[in-house]
Amino acid sequence: MENLYDHWADVYDDIYAYLTEDKDFYLEWAKDSIGPVLELGCGTGRITIPIAQNDVDIVGIDISPKMIEVAKKKLEDKKVTSKIDLLIEDMRNFQLNQKFSLIIIPFRGFLSLLSVDDQISTLTSIKKHMHRDTRLVFDIFVPKEDIISKSDNLLYYFKDVSHDSRIGHSEVWHKTDYDLFNQRISSKVIVDEIGDKGKVINRYYKDFEIRYIHRWEMFHLLNSCGFKIEDLYGTFSYESFDENSNEMIWVAKLA
Repeated sequence: MENLYDHWADVYDDIYAYLTEDKDFYLEWAKDSIGPVLELGCGTGRITIPIAQNDVDIVGIDISPKMIEVAKKKLEDKKVTSKIDLLIEDMRNFQLNQKFSLIIIPFRGFLSLLSVDDQISTLTSIKKHMHRDTRLVFDIFVPKEDIISKSDNLLYYFKDVSHDSRIGHSEVWHKTDYDLFNQRISSKVIVDEIGDKGKVINRYYKDFEIRYIHRWEMFHLLNSCGFKIEDLYGTFSYESFDENSNEMIWVAKLA
């Protein structure tokens, strides 16, 4: 797991520059919290740093030293008055000797846990850092049949990504293998960097693997690990979860 996410550190912000819809959602939760915030899987600080810039004390942990290194470099250029700690920790067994008012796992970070044992270990570690009023908030995608039944290893276009800092854009392609028995998705991301004349000037490849989770599976996992579910949203605009939702945004506290 460590080497996989280190491999992403230098390109993560470029590839996921389009991802903005969840930022205000987590920022709102952080600003409403009373006390420090903990983010699991903070990566390059996409959510962590904006929260800190809004005068909220936050601790961000990630298993990848290189991801943390990128986040710290980004902090050097920003004026942050609140306390922010970026730590190299494994969400499956971290121990910070501190409790938090809010614990968040943005952008499907929980799906990086590839076994039920890892999921249980993570939820157990989270509970040690909660008090009675702490909220756990995280999002995962809905594993709809049309997604997980795609043909294995079929290369398909995913998205164009623009770059604010330079001319041109990137075309992102995916090639995915589905393991339905173990509920795992293994993806190769192929990125073509397109120059100002419309030609490919660079191509690189990145891999990732996740384990998708169904709604009632997640429901029972939280309950069996000692959590009480408060809300389940279908969008980052707090719309109720229904059969048309693409996201599952869970809010839970200690049972």
